[in-house]
Amino acid sequence: MSYTVKWIPAGESVAIKSPQRFVRPAEAIEFACTALDWHPVDVWVEDDLGTRIATRHAIEEARRARATGASAPTRSPDGRGTRR
Repeated sequence: MSYTVKWIPAGESVAIKSPQRFVRPAEAIEFACTALDWHPVDVWVEDDLGTRIATRHAIEEARRARATGASAPTRSPDGRGTRR
């Protein structure tokens, strides 16, 4: 399985897909954390089937955790629970 980061740039309505596919979800989330620097309207990570495995909220949590050196909880795909 591979993962892709998608985002909608500010002032746009069409999503852009990362040029790189990632083997591990953590790699895709790391890239998505960097994409937040571009101030997108939305950003998320999808698997090969197009299922969102990380929402903007989860990516923002990961970014905050990275900044503080803590490990971020990961949300289940349905966004209801967390898993470590």
